[in-house]
Amino acid sequence: MTLSRGPAEDARALSPPANDHHVISPTQVSYIDPESGADKPPSTPKRHAHHPNRRNGPSRPRSPPTLSRSPAITQLSILSRRDFPLPPGAGSEKARVIVHKDFLAYDDPVLVESLKGAEGCVWAQGVSANDVSKEEYVNITVGYPVAAAKAFAPLSDKFKFVYVSSEGADPTEKSYTYFARIKGRAETHLLSLPSSSPSLSSLRMYNVRPFFIDPGPGNWHRNESFLFTSVAAPILRVVLPTGLHTPTDELARTLVDLAIGDGRPVTVRDGKGVEAQGRTLRSSVIRRWGEVWGTAADGETIHTEF
Repeated sequence: MTLSRGPAEDARALSPPANDHHVISPTQVSYIDPESGADKPPSTPKRHAHHPNRRNGPSRPRSPPTLSRSPAITQLSILSRRDFPLPPGAGSEKARVIVHKDFLAYDDPVLVESLKGAEGCVWAQGVSANDVSKEEYVNITVGYPVAAAKAFAPLSDKFKFVYVSSEGADPTEKSYTYFARIKGRAETHLLSLPSSSPSLSSLRMYNVRPFFIDPGPGNWHRNESFLFTSVAAPILRVVLPTGLHTPTDELARTLVDLAIGDGRPVTVRDGKGVEAQGRTLRSSVIRRWGEVWGTAADGETIHTEF
């Protein structure tokens, strides 16, 4: 996939066709408490650098905001351990919640039938490594998306699986930080899937690495980290390099474009910010993509060069 914004008339001529775009997205993860066996969310909500609509631990599950708002997407299937009411407006009429208890298993024929026609998935589910055991963190960060990608592969001849990772993820697993090693492991496993089996060759994998996800002034959710983020965010917006600051709208636009695009590798003219032969996008590319193109969110398509 190479990107460029051409003349306005070209953009209009390349607007999305009338066919459906069905995308899957899981909600913020809940997990099984090892002592009580209860299904519950993390006990201490934190701001995660891998969910475009986290807003510091939302009180109910949410999916990436521009998925439902994008005119290019006609159906959004939200996988959640629990049912929950969708907020009115913002495209919620084309979204549906599908209750799914086990993110390691997708053998329910009713679930499979309900996902037919989907062409992409934005996997923005995650949990803080501080909230769960190391074993559970690996299960959620690596096991869940790998299981989902394998299950979703037959849904389309070019199924786009967009994994929201984090800047700092280390595929070599040599980093001093645990989360970076495990995030890197997830990226490596996912990228290896298409060539691992003929049944998975339809997968088109992308890893997206945002950093300091910022919903913008006045949008931070109030919880234990609200004081820090509400005070620090305005400063960080100014002092952080562009590549280390990811506004949620720009991130969401990138995720949508990848999920409904042609599945080809992303090509950048200067080669900066793109790794793994065009399958891993760093934060700097997210900024360039979101600022310059904003394609799917505006009802336009991606074309020619970036």
